[in-house]
Amino acid sequence: DGEPALLALVRRVIAGVPEIEFLKRESPEGDHQANGEAENAVREIKRQVRAIKSATESKLGQRMSEKDTLLSWLPRHAADLLNRYRVGEDGKTAEKRRCGREWHKHALSFGEKVFVKPAGTKKRKNDLEPRLFEGRYVGHHSRTGAIVALTEAGAIRGVGFTRQTE
Repeated sequence: DGEPALLALVRRVIAGVPEIEFLKRESPEGDHQANGEAENAVREIKRQVRAIKSATESKLGQRMSEKDTLLSWLPRHAADLLNRYRVGEDGKTAEKRRCGREWHKHALSFGEKVFVKPAGTKKRKNDLEPRLFEGRYVGHHSRTGAIVALTEAGAIRGVGFTRQTE
């Protein structure tokens, strides 16, 4: 819809490749039907976010406030679920179209309590140091497939996890 950052990018691309003729096409300002595919994707993600939020609140036994850290990770996780598991008209998921194979990582519930083994940890100085850290599952890293969990120290990527009992 004529967003300044997007228009600036288009101008830089056109200026950077003068030997190619570009035909600029912009959707009419405020016309959401012109961006039908993007609008449908946003609607689907919002629907998924509401469903996951409701399920998470039910499991936690409390409502999440607007400032809850878990809530900020929810749209990313919802979009990942749709890309990894929803099958399109061609019989493939978006993940299969993107990288040629299906997603085979373990599926966990959003906000589920887990013990995470951090990725890239240095050698421990002694055997008494913890190997796993308690956290809440917020998704998988889209490129590496590492588990992402929120801990008291912040978000960490993990190479392994163990589920905690309810």
